[in-house]
Amino acid sequence: MVHDPTYAVYIPGLYMLVEAKDEWTNWHALHRVRVLGKVQMTPRSITSDFEAALIKGIRDQFQGTSLIGCLFHWKQAIRRKLIDLRIPANQIAEAMSPGVIDVLTVIPIDEIRSKGIPYVMSIVNTKGAARIWASFWDYFVRTWMTMFPPSLWNINTYIEQEMEMQNRINNPIESYNRRAKKAFGSHPTLVVFVEQAKEEAKRYLELLDDISMRRRVAPPHADPVTLSIPPAYTAFRTPKRRKVKK
Repeated sequence: MVHDPTYAVYIPGLYMLVEAKDEWTNWHALHRVRVLGKVQMTPRSITSDFEAALIKGIRDQFQGTSLIGCLFHWKQAIRRKLIDLRIPANQIAEAMSPGVIDVLTVIPIDEIRSKGIPYVMSIVNTKGAARIWASFWDYFVRTWMTMFPPSLWNINTYIEQEMEMQNRINNPIESYNRRAKKAFGSHPTLVVFVEQAKEEAKRYLELLDDISMRRRVAPPHADPVTLSIPPAYTAFRTPKRRKVKK
C-alpha cells in the first residue's frame, strides 16, 4: 500500500503472486517494484513488520529510505514474550500501557539501556516476579537491541528533526489484506487473480477520480503521528548504585 498525499488516501501499489516469502523472493519482488516505477519511486518512509527477509529486501532496493518497524507488531511480540514467561497479568498490563514500555521507541537510542529500561521498571510493579523480568530484559537485549536493532523501531530521530510521520503501524495494509482475502479467495486461479486485480484497480481509479471531482471524500484513516517524549521520562533520574564496602 502506498500513501498518496495528493488525495490523502492509501492505494495498492502492485499485485504480485509469489510462491514463498524468503529473502530471494522478497528481494526480486521489491526489485520489480523499482523497475515498474522506472527507478523513480523514492518513498520517504516504509513501514513493515519484523520479517528479516523483507527488511533486507527493503534496505537493498530502497537505500536511503527510512524503514520503520510496525509499532503494533513490536508491542505484540513483546506481549507474547511476557505471557510466555508467565509474568503476572497485572504487570503485563502495566508494562503495555501507553507511555511505559513503548517509551523505549521514542527516547534517544543511547539511553535505552542506561535510562529507558530503569524508567520502565520504576513504573511496573515487579513484586514476586523480579527474576522473570530479568529474563525478559535478557531476551529484549538479544532480540530488540541485536537481532532487530533500535534503528528499526526507535523513531527518536524523527522527534529530534521535528519530522512528521504519517504512520507507525501498518494498519492500512492489514485492513486491505482482509479485504483482498475476501475478494480473491484463499487459492485463486491465475485467471481469477488477474480479473479481480483489474476490478480492484478500477475501483481505486474511480475513487481517485471521485475525490478529485469532489463527488466523494477520502476514506478516513489515522492522522499523522504526533511524536513526543513523555515529560515523566525526561524528569526521571536513574537511581545510583550503592557502593559495597569491602
